[in-house]
Amino acid sequence: LENYPDNVFEVYNRWGTFVFKEDGYRNNWDGYSNIVNTANKLPAGTYYFILYLNDPENTKFNGFIQLAY
Repeated sequence: LENYPDNVFEVYNRWGTFVFKEDGYRNNWDGYSNIVNTANKLPAGTYYFILYLNDPENTKFNGFIQLAY
């Protein structure tokens, strides 16, 4: 991620609701939502992520993140 400072990281819950976004993500998400009106710790579960590198090839990675407390 150091090589792609303009990256964008997005997280969605199992219903496809947008719950987190960070420009210039540094692999430091702590399980909290930063979306207005839902700024709280997300419940344990599986979340879908998309990481856009914003490089010349428009590279993106996606997958799942498991939150367990």
